[in-house]
Amino acid sequence: MKEWIEYAAVWVILKGLGVLPRPLARNFAAGVVRSFYALLPGMRKTAEVNLRIAFPEWSDAQRGAVMRGMLRNLGWMAAEFARFPKYSKENIEQIVVLDGHENFLEGQRRGKGVLYLTGHIGAWELSSFAHSLYGFPLHYMARRIDNQKIDALVNGYRCLSGNRPIFKNESARVMLKVLKEAGTVGILAEIFLGRRPARPPGLRAWRCILTRRSCPDMPFGMNAAKNIVCVSSRPWS
Repeated sequence: MKEWIEYAAVWVILKGLGVLPRPLARNFAAGVVRSFYALLPGMRKTAEVNLRIAFPEWSDAQRGAVMRGMLRNLGWMAAEFARFPKYSKENIEQIVVLDGHENFLEGQRRGKGVLYLTGHIGAWELSSFAHSLYGFPLHYMARRIDNQKIDALVNGYRCLSGNRPIFKNESARVMLKVLKEAGTVGILAEIFLGRRPARPPGLRAWRCILTRRSCPDMPFGMNAAKNIVCVSSRPWS
Protein backbone atom coordinates (compact mmCIF):
# COMPACT_ATOMS: atom_id res chain seq x y z
CA MET A 1 0.00 0.00 0.00
CA LYS A 2 2.81 2.39 0.88
CA GLU A 3 4.42 1.83 -2.54
CA TRP A 4 1.16 2.71 -4.30
CA ILE A 5 0.61 5.85 -2.19
CA GLU A 6 4.15 7.08 -2.90
CA TYR A 7 3.73 6.33 -6.59
CA ALA A 8 0.39 8.14 -6.76
CA ALA A 9 1.85 11.23 -5.10
CA VAL A 10 4.82 11.34 -7.50
CA TRP A 11 2.54 10.70 -10.50
CA VAL A 12 0.19 13.55 -9.57
CA ILE A 13 3.07 16.00 -9.02
CA LEU A 14 4.83 14.97 -12.23
CA LYS A 15 1.73 15.18 -14.40
CA GLY A 16 0.60 18.38 -12.72
CA LEU A 17 3.90 20.13 -13.35
CA GLY A 18 3.79 18.88 -16.93
CA VAL A 19 0.55 20.72 -17.75
CA LEU A 20 1.50 24.03 -16.12
CA PRO A 21 3.17 26.81 -18.15
CA ARG A 22 6.93 26.50 -17.84
CA PRO A 23 7.59 29.60 -15.66
CA LEU A 24 4.71 28.71 -13.32
CA ALA A 25 5.82 25.07 -13.11
CA ARG A 26 9.36 26.07 -12.18
CA ASN A 27 8.23 28.50 -9.48
CA PHE A 28 5.72 26.06 -8.04
CA ALA A 29 8.23 23.19 -7.98
CA ALA A 30 10.84 25.40 -6.30
CA GLY A 31 8.28 26.25 -3.62
CA VAL A 32 7.48 22.58 -3.05
CA VAL A 33 11.19 21.74 -2.68
CA ARG A 34 11.67 24.56 -0.18
CA SER A 35 8.71 23.24 1.83
CA PHE A 36 10.14 19.71 1.93
CA TYR A 37 13.51 21.13 2.95
CA ALA A 38 11.94 23.06 5.84
CA LEU A 39 10.19 19.91 7.06
CA LEU A 40 13.30 17.69 6.92
CA PRO A 41 15.85 18.78 9.53
CA GLY A 42 18.19 15.92 8.61
CA MET A 43 18.50 17.25 5.07
CA ARG A 44 19.21 20.76 6.35
CA LYS A 45 21.91 19.48 8.68
CA THR A 46 23.59 17.48 5.90
CA ALA A 47 23.64 20.51 3.61
CA GLU A 48 25.05 22.75 6.31
CA VAL A 49 27.76 20.26 7.30
CA ASN A 50 28.84 19.67 3.71
CA LEU A 51 29.06 23.39 2.96
CA ARG A 52 31.07 24.01 6.12
CA ILE A 53 33.53 21.29 5.10
CA ALA A 54 33.77 22.51 1.50
CA PHE A 55 33.90 26.25 2.27
CA PRO A 56 35.06 26.79 5.86
CA GLU A 57 35.89 30.43 5.15
CA TRP A 58 32.33 31.30 4.11
CA SER A 59 29.92 33.18 6.36
CA ASP A 60 26.54 31.76 7.36
CA ALA A 61 24.94 34.20 4.93
CA GLN A 62 27.01 32.88 2.02
CA ARG A 63 26.17 29.28 2.84
CA GLY A 64 22.50 30.19 3.19
CA ALA A 65 22.50 31.83 -0.24
CA VAL A 66 23.99 28.69 -1.81
CA MET A 67 21.40 26.47 -0.14
CA ARG A 68 18.56 28.66 -1.37
CA GLY A 69 19.99 28.53 -4.88
CA MET A 70 20.31 24.75 -4.63
CA LEU A 71 16.66 24.39 -3.62
CA ARG A 72 15.52 26.65 -6.44
CA ASN A 73 17.58 24.66 -8.92
CA LEU A 74 16.14 21.33 -7.74
CA GLY A 75 12.65 22.72 -8.22
CA TRP A 76 13.48 23.97 -11.69
CA MET A 77 14.97 20.59 -12.56
CA ALA A 78 11.78 18.83 -11.43
CA ALA A 79 9.72 21.13 -13.63
CA GLU A 80 11.94 20.48 -16.64
CA PHE A 81 11.78 16.75 -16.00
CA ALA A 82 7.98 16.87 -15.97
CA ARG A 83 8.01 18.57 -19.39
CA PHE A 84 10.10 15.88 -21.11
CA PRO A 85 7.11 14.59 -23.14
CA LYS A 86 6.75 18.08 -24.65
CA TYR A 87 10.35 18.36 -25.82
CA SER A 88 11.27 17.16 -29.30
CA LYS A 89 13.90 17.50 -32.02
CA GLU A 90 11.90 20.41 -33.38
CA ASN A 91 11.84 22.56 -30.23
CA ILE A 92 14.83 21.48 -28.12
CA GLU A 93 17.02 24.28 -29.50
CA GLN A 94 14.68 26.78 -27.82
CA ILE A 95 15.44 25.19 -24.44
CA VAL A 96 19.00 23.82 -24.56
CA VAL A 97 22.12 25.23 -26.23
CA LEU A 98 25.16 22.99 -26.76
CA ASP A 99 28.50 24.69 -26.20
CA GLY A 100 31.78 22.96 -27.05
CA HIS A 101 29.94 20.13 -28.79
CA GLU A 102 32.91 19.76 -31.12
CA ASN A 103 34.79 18.11 -28.26
CA PHE A 104 32.21 15.34 -28.11
CA LEU A 105 32.26 14.96 -31.90
CA GLU A 106 36.06 14.65 -31.84
CA GLY A 107 35.85 11.92 -29.21
CA GLN A 108 33.20 10.15 -31.22
CA ARG A 109 35.31 10.39 -34.38
CA ARG A 110 38.08 8.36 -32.71
CA GLY A 111 35.75 5.39 -32.63
CA LYS A 112 36.56 4.16 -29.12
CA GLY A 113 33.44 5.37 -27.36
CA VAL A 114 32.91 8.52 -25.28
CA LEU A 115 32.47 8.97 -21.54
CA TYR A 116 30.78 12.07 -20.16
CA LEU A 117 31.97 12.87 -16.64
CA THR A 118 29.83 15.29 -14.66
CA GLY A 119 27.93 15.66 -11.40
CA HIS A 120 24.49 16.13 -9.89
CA ILE A 121 24.57 19.86 -10.52
CA GLY A 122 22.73 22.26 -12.78
CA ALA A 123 20.37 20.68 -15.30
CA TRP A 124 21.77 17.15 -15.23
CA GLU A 125 18.53 15.43 -16.24
CA LEU A 126 17.75 17.84 -19.06
CA SER A 127 21.29 17.85 -20.44
CA SER A 128 21.38 14.13 -21.20
CA PHE A 129 17.78 14.17 -22.46
CA ALA A 130 18.58 17.02 -24.87
CA HIS A 131 21.79 15.32 -26.00
CA SER A 132 19.68 12.53 -27.44
CA LEU A 133 17.17 14.88 -29.06
CA TYR A 134 20.09 16.58 -30.81
CA GLY A 135 20.74 13.20 -32.42
CA PHE A 136 23.26 11.64 -30.03
CA PRO A 137 21.57 9.16 -27.66
CA LEU A 138 23.61 7.85 -24.77
CA HIS A 139 23.58 5.38 -21.90
CA TYR A 140 23.41 6.95 -18.44
CA MET A 141 24.48 5.54 -15.11
CA ALA A 142 21.61 5.25 -12.63
CA ARG A 143 20.81 3.87 -9.20
CA ARG A 144 17.49 2.08 -8.92
CA ILE A 145 14.83 3.77 -6.79
CA ASP A 146 13.59 1.57 -3.96
CA ASN A 147 9.96 2.03 -5.05
CA GLN A 148 9.83 -0.03 -8.25
CA LYS A 149 6.80 1.79 -9.63
CA ILE A 150 8.44 5.20 -9.21
CA ASP A 151 11.65 3.78 -10.67
CA ALA A 152 9.79 2.65 -13.79
CA LEU A 153 8.03 6.02 -14.08
CA VAL A 154 11.23 8.06 -13.72
CA ASN A 155 13.31 5.97 -16.11
CA GLY A 156 10.41 5.88 -18.55
CA TYR A 157 10.60 9.68 -18.75
CA ARG A 158 14.39 9.61 -19.04
CA CYS A 159 14.21 7.22 -21.99
CA LEU A 160 11.62 9.17 -24.01
CA SER A 161 14.38 10.78 -26.09
CA GLY A 162 16.15 7.50 -26.83
CA ASN A 163 18.59 7.25 -23.93
CA ARG A 164 19.04 4.00 -22.01
CA PRO A 165 20.00 3.33 -18.37
CA ILE A 166 22.95 1.39 -17.01
CA PHE A 167 22.12 0.39 -13.46
CA LYS A 168 24.94 0.34 -10.96
CA ASN A 169 24.80 -3.38 -10.27
CA GLU A 170 25.67 -4.03 -13.92
CA SER A 171 27.75 -0.94 -14.59
CA ALA A 172 31.20 -2.24 -15.56
CA ARG A 173 30.05 -5.04 -17.85
CA VAL A 174 27.44 -3.01 -19.74
CA MET A 175 29.66 0.08 -19.92
CA LEU A 176 32.47 -1.89 -21.52
CA LYS A 177 30.04 -3.32 -24.06
CA VAL A 178 28.63 0.11 -24.97
CA LEU A 179 32.09 1.66 -25.34
CA LYS A 180 33.36 -1.28 -27.35
CA GLU A 181 30.54 -0.54 -29.78
CA ALA A 182 31.69 3.13 -29.93
CA GLY A 183 28.72 4.29 -27.89
CA THR A 184 28.42 7.10 -25.34
CA VAL A 185 28.11 6.75 -21.56
CA GLY A 186 27.25 9.48 -19.08
CA ILE A 187 28.49 9.21 -15.48
CA LEU A 188 27.28 11.53 -12.74
CA ALA A 189 29.74 11.47 -9.88
CA GLU A 190 28.50 11.25 -6.30
CA ILE A 191 29.99 13.86 -3.97
CA PHE A 192 30.51 12.89 -0.33
CA LEU A 193 32.04 15.45 2.00
CA GLY A 194 31.02 14.33 5.46
CA ARG A 195 31.74 10.61 5.23
CA ARG A 196 33.66 8.11 3.16
CA PRO A 197 31.55 6.71 0.30
CA ALA A 198 31.27 3.02 -0.30
CA ARG A 199 33.34 1.87 -3.24
CA PRO A 200 31.03 1.25 -6.20
CA PRO A 201 31.18 -2.07 -8.02
CA GLY A 202 33.43 -2.14 -11.05
CA LEU A 203 35.64 0.75 -9.91
CA ARG A 204 38.83 -0.96 -11.09
CA ALA A 205 37.24 -1.51 -14.49
CA TRP A 206 36.24 2.16 -14.64
CA ARG A 207 39.83 3.21 -14.03
CA CYS A 208 40.91 1.02 -16.92
CA ILE A 209 38.21 2.52 -19.13
CA LEU A 210 39.18 6.08 -18.27
CA THR A 211 42.72 5.54 -19.47
CA ARG A 212 41.55 4.43 -22.92
CA ARG A 213 38.53 6.53 -23.83
CA SER A 214 37.69 10.09 -24.79
CA CYS A 215 36.35 11.74 -21.63
CA PRO A 216 34.76 15.17 -21.95
CA ASP A 217 33.21 16.65 -18.83
CA MET A 218 29.84 18.36 -19.07
CA PRO A 219 29.12 21.33 -16.81
CA PHE A 220 25.73 22.94 -17.30
CA GLY A 221 23.51 25.58 -15.77
CA MET A 222 20.13 27.22 -16.07
CA ASN A 223 19.85 30.84 -17.14
CA ALA A 224 17.16 32.43 -14.96
CA ALA A 225 16.59 35.37 -17.29
CA LYS A 226 16.32 33.56 -20.61
CA ASN A 227 15.12 30.16 -19.32
CA ILE A 228 17.86 28.60 -21.44
CA VAL A 229 20.08 25.71 -20.39
CA CYS A 230 23.68 25.87 -21.60
CA VAL A 231 25.43 22.51 -21.84
CA SER A 232 29.20 22.85 -22.19
CA SER A 233 31.61 20.02 -22.92
CA ARG A 234 35.38 20.15 -22.89
CA PRO A 235 38.17 17.58 -22.93
CA TRP A 236 38.89 15.96 -19.57
CA SER A 237 42.49 15.89 -18.43
